[in-house]
Amino acid sequence: MLLEHLDHTVMQTLPSFVTNVDVRNSPALKWIDVPNTTLNLTVVYTSVQRIDVVANSLVDHLMVTKCNLEKIPRTIQNAQRMRMLEMGSCKIDSLDMASLCANRELTILILTNNKIRYVVNTATQHCPIYDSLVALSLQANMLKTVNIELFNVFVQMKSLFLHRNKIKSIAGRLVHDALLQLRLENNKLAGLDMCHWHVPSIVLVTFMDNPMKTIPEYVRNSPALKWIDVPNATLNLTVLYTSVQRIDVVANSSVDYLMVTKCNLEKIPRTIQNAQRMRLLIMSSCKIDGLDMASLCANRELTTLILTNNKIPNMLKTVNIELFNVFVQMNSLFLHRNRIKSIAGRLVHDALLQLRLENNKLTGLDMCHWHVPSIVLVTFMDNPMKTIPECLNNLQNFSAIDGLYSRTSGWINRRAA
Repeated sequence: MLLEHLDHTVMQTLPSFVTNVDVRNSPALKWIDVPNTTLNLTVVYTSVQRIDVVANSLVDHLMVTKCNLEKIPRTIQNAQRMRMLEMGSCKIDSLDMASLCANRELTILILTNNKIRYVVNTATQHCPIYDSLVALSLQANMLKTVNIELFNVFVQMKSLFLHRNKIKSIAGRLVHDALLQLRLENNKLAGLDMCHWHVPSIVLVTFMDNPMKTIPEYVRNSPALKWIDVPNATLNLTVLYTSVQRIDVVANSSVDYLMVTKCNLEKIPRTIQNAQRMRLLIMSSCKIDGLDMASLCANRELTTLILTNNKIPNMLKTVNIELFNVFVQMNSLFLHRNRIKSIAGRLVHDALLQLRLENNKLTGLDMCHWHVPSIVLVTFMDNPMKTIPECLNNLQNFSAIDGLYSRTSGWINRRAA
């Protein structure tokens, strides 16, 4: 198409049954008039720098990408029935939400890959869009600072995407009952104060690829939160009392300590292996129902693994003790408070100091072929054992511990004490 101006005279020649207009690859096109009859208009790869929408327009979906628009057209407010507006990869350098004040049915606003440097709202009255907008994406722009309070008025908004900008600071208090998703990954955030925020429905907050060393405090105690991205620079992360069921750790993560308790995780996250410097991992009181040690194969510096009060201890009934022979530096193995009825295999371990087996269902245990020369503590109390585990006396360094069997004190029945 060689037209510079696609005006009403062209568009109105279309048959009445044509409701979708697609204009592509027209580098000469600079100006488009949107007629009253068009419902869906797509404009891609043009030089469009002006769009005029007639009064009382019926347009429902307007998508303009790869264009020369520098502002959201003033006449967009004439499209009061429009539900979706997408303008991407253009030259839009700012966003005043007041320019969309009258768009009372607009639910999705996508302004990605533009040059937006700031967002304001100069409206002096209540705008209909406040009650309609559900999703706003400002992904991949040039934002550096954001006043998060600007978005409080959009009471129906479920998703706010601010990722892939250059955001260094976020000011203000976000108070929003409906918000489900907030994406902040790929920015320049070194920190974020969320202590006074009120976002009770939030299920996803992303921080990946920000120079953060700690996750904001609010995220750690957000009951609805289901998904967390762990930024590369984060060293210590504690997540308590959430509904988290997904954790993504970026490649080459610097995280050293990760504690997640009271959550909905069902497995150890696959991306945990990206935290190759992590030394301590705690995931407790979640819904983890199985453990494959191979899922931690790459965690070369992991020294302490604590998986208490999950579905593993609740369901663990048999143990092949030989599985632990390969962990040659392991000092402590805690299997207490399970439902273990049998332990199979031969434990051969030079470094192991502690083995806790109390509060299980063990009626006996054959240790005759075990080789654990460094062991100093084995606990059996609150098991239905009637005799000392076979060959227990062969343990060279075993010492007296209250309520346990020891070389010096003999077999102690805690319940009879």
